[in-house]
Amino acid sequence: MLGSLTIVIAHHMYSMPPYPYLATDYGTQLSLVTHHMWIGGFLIVGAAAHATIFMVRDYDPTTRYNDLLDRVLRHLDAIISHLNWACILLGFHSFGLYIHNDTMSALGRLQDMFSNTATQLQPVFAQWIQNTHALVQRLRV
Repeated sequence: MLGSLTIVIAHHMYSMPPYPYLATDYGTQLSLVTHHMWIGGFLIVGAAAHATIFMVRDYDPTTRYNDLLDRVLRHLDAIISHLNWACILLGFHSFGLYIHNDTMSALGRLQDMFSNTATQLQPVFAQWIQNTHALVQRLRV
């Protein structure tokens, strides 16, 4: 949980810099993101190692019948297949955007490509968070 939170913080520090001059210092910003990504990755690997040690050494399915972990383990095949379908769906949609852009570029229709100047995919949630932070800063003054 902490590892995933650290990775989310790394992404937010990169996409929405918390300090005014952090956005202009690209080396510092990249170093902070890389640092938090590595820390988050190590925390996730450590959590998985500890969960594996628990499953091998301490887990007894006869005494822990029908609790949350037992139900998850009994439905593991369904969970993995749903995650597999979600990954396939996301992969095909991302690949579809690439194919669309390549096709529009080959046909010379640059105005129809997904980019910053054409059909825009706006980060509405990030913009909402940034506007909220700006509003809070104005209220403090």
